[in-house]
Amino acid sequence: MSVTTRMSNQPRFPARGRDLRGPRSARGFSMLEVLVALVILAIGLLGLAGLQATGLRYSGNSALRSQALIMSQDLVERMRANPTGVSASNYAVTALPASYTTDCSSAACSASALATYDLVIWKNMIESRLPSGATATIAITNNSPSTGIHTVVITLNWSERATEGGGSTSQILATTTQL
Repeated sequence: MSVTTRMSNQPRFPARGRDLRGPRSARGFSMLEVLVALVILAIGLLGLAGLQATGLRYSGNSALRSQALIMSQDLVERMRANPTGVSASNYAVTALPASYTTDCSSAACSASALATYDLVIWKNMIESRLPSGATATIAITNNSPSTGIHTVVITLNWSERATEGGGSTSQILATTTQL
């Protein structure tokens, strides 16, 4: 026969009416705690959504600036390919021409006709890549008539979405180079 001894002073079976699940504080979460956690989570998610929207707006505006810079460099390269047109100030305009008379992609052109062709192609690029209402001006200064060095300033203006409060902000990109 074996005899077992107990080391604890507690009864083997709980007293009547005593809860087997332990003290009330160790039972789990109350409904109020869960609701507070959900409110905190919702506020955090709203903050993240706001940051995402702001990031998208900034990246869209940055893409417009990049396109404007690429287009101004494109025109500089077109001008570099037509130095006679630059010397004659055929590229110096305050309003871009709407059409050209000679398609210089398939026929030989004079320096003036090539400048007009380049400006019309460039105007079409501006209209397709920048927001509507974008404008451009080109100024040419003859720095040194004996060497033929000219300073060219290409200015692009457009409106982009404002980052705060809606509306739009006017943007100006001015590219200066010497040809």
